[in-house]
Amino acid sequence: MATDIQVIIQDNSSHVTVEDDVINVVTIHDDQQVVVEDTSVQVVIVGEQGPQGPQGNIGPAGGVALTVTAGAALGGHRIVHLDSSEKAQYAGNQTAAHALVMLGMTLGAAVLNDPVNVQSFGEVIEPSWSWTLNQPVYLDTNGLLTQTTPVAPALFQRIVGFPTAATKLFLSFREPIFI
Repeated sequence: MATDIQVIIQDNSSHVTVEDDVINVVTIHDDQQVVVEDTSVQVVIVGEQGPQGPQGNIGPAGGVALTVTAGAALGGHRIVHLDSSEKAQYAGNQTAAHALVMLGMTLGAAVLNDPVNVQSFGEVIEPSWSWTLNQPVYLDTNGLLTQTTPVAPALFQRIVGFPTAATKLFLSFREPIFI
């Protein structure tokens, strides 16, 4: 049995009424009322995928991450801190002030003033790594990572994480030890 369906969309998109000749009605007005007197539904036209929206917040697998602004050109998988302008800069073990202000590891590269994703805890995977298991990973100079225990001229040692596989690092910042 064919029915005529009338769709009324008012200028303000918060009110839509759909009616057919058997008086089946669905009304949505300001998200206040929905009335369905017949549950039979017929698809008249299939919509198309709209344009991609803006990128949402980063959601790492099993980690804690945020997006900050790069205060310089930054490479991926390097340790950063926030400077006085709240922009990410490389941390290094030859600057005593960096010992307690490390934010986390960049998850990708960024140019000056662009957003950069930084993870502060949890697992990070990088196929080019070749960590030795059962040895901690330390902060070195310019945000780089090392499994060699830092000595002078480094001003402090700080473990940033532990390998769980040759290409996986579990970020877990430990307290710094000043040299």
